[in-house]
Amino acid sequence: MLERIAGNRELKQDLKTALGSGRIAHSILLVGEPGCGAGFAARCLAADYLYPNGGPHAEVVLRGQDTESIVVRGEGASGQIKVEAIRDARQNIQKSALSSDAEGRVLFIYGAQNLNGASANAMLKIMEEPPEGVMFLLTASSAAAVLPTIRSRCAAYTMAPVRPKNVPLPCAQHNRS
Repeated sequence: MLERIAGNRELKQDLKTALGSGRIAHSILLVGEPGCGAGFAARCLAADYLYPNGGPHAEVVLRGQDTESIVVRGEGASGQIKVEAIRDARQNIQKSALSSDAEGRVLFIYGAQNLNGASANAMLKIMEEPPEGVMFLLTASSAAAVLPTIRSRCAAYTMAPVRPKNVPLPCAQHNRS
């Protein structure tokens, strides 16, 4: 599924190598400006992690509809991620039964820059002692905007924006004397 990510060749190769070797970090932070595809990349990584052989279940992960994933997003105009949302996700990921065909479970935190002190502390409790087979996939618009305590526990990858195929590259203006 990682091949479906536009551009970002080095990112895809790094993630594939880590998955293939079994040495993927249990907490991944995908950083990219809004619209660059960090959320889609997180779902691609989750699909490859949960279902290494692909198939219909991996497609369900890409659509964000699988039962092996828990999603947390910010609320309201501020997009702040409340501590209650993290506590609920933490409880659900610890209590959920692993299906027979998935390799693990995934907790998505979309917009990790919107974790406040209380929600970040709740998140740290589970990141420091993760349940077996759980991967944490966080996205953020800026690594610097993610609280240092969270950022330090993640392997961070930066998504490069990809120019649409129909948009020409800007031409450099040359002054001729």
